Amino acid sequence: MKTIAVGIGKSFQTVYREIRRNSKPDGTYQPWWAHNRAVLQRQRPKEKRIQQGSRLHLAITAKLDLKWSPAQISRFLKRTFPDDETMHACPETIYQALFAGVLGPTEGKLRTGRGRRKPQRRGVPTKNKIKNMKLLDQRPAEVDERQTPGHWEGDLIIGRHMHSAIGTLVERFSRFVILLHLPDGYKAPQVRKALIERLLEIPSPVRKTLTWDQGRELTLHEEISARSVSRSSSVTLTPLGSEPPTRTPTASSANTSPNGPTSPHTAATTSTTSPANSTNAPASSSETAHPKESWQT
Repeated sequence: MKTIAVGIGKSFQTVYREIRRNSKPDGTYQPWWAHNRAVLQRQRPKEKRIQQGSRLHLAITAKLDLKWSPAQISRFLKRTFPDDETMHACPETIYQALFAGVLGPTEGKLRTGRGRRKPQRRGVPTKNKIKNMKLLDQRPAEVDERQTPGHWEGDLIIGRHMHSAIGTLVERFSRFVILLHLPDGYKAPQVRKALIERLLEIPSPVRKTLTWDQGRELTLHEEISARSVSRSSSVTLTPLGSEPPTRTPTASSANTSPNGPTSPHTAATTSTTSPANSTNAPASSSETAHPKESWQT
């Protein structure tokens, strides 16, 4: 199969899917048979797989009520009904039925809270891409080693219904945490102001670099870098999931606020140490020192 894929310039998964989808009932693959099946499969309109009141419809709605994702439901159906293709539905089919209203009211069905389809722009440049981003491979090598203090990672903890947020700064060497008070919102100007104020409170020798994800709240990263961080290559923006995390102690951060991170009136808390049960918690008490103390020693 891989030899065929190389010969026609396709992925071997593509060849595998074609053979599995368009083989004859006896398991053999004939080009003329496969071509005729492909022509029939392209015919539109097709009967909807998820019909109102069907067994498949009831099974999917029951799992959506339990906050299962379409991908989880699709895998569950294949495992539960391996020989009944009428009870199979791919995640895309479930999404289409959901947003078309076949599965009832859309609101509250998805864990993400989305009530409409997120626009897909495959192959189209993102219009709102943050300008002049510095990526992970452009920051100093010592950041990855975690041997010297002064390199920070930031993120937002979004509150309930996205009405409020707390910013977090975690020093990679000591795991020291600083919270950013954002009472006026968490858009780029508010985050810039809070970041600059907090970073300027940190001694310059332990204020070297800042790594953040590509959230829109860091659109003004160049101003933050120019006014608060000591190196010109300081603010690094990284895609989600591309960097091994320095765990942000979310529970600890929530406990420092009277109403947790969902309150728009969260009290300004300057710092807290990482919880002992964190998976990346320091092994010894000396590693929990303030980054200024770590630098001086």
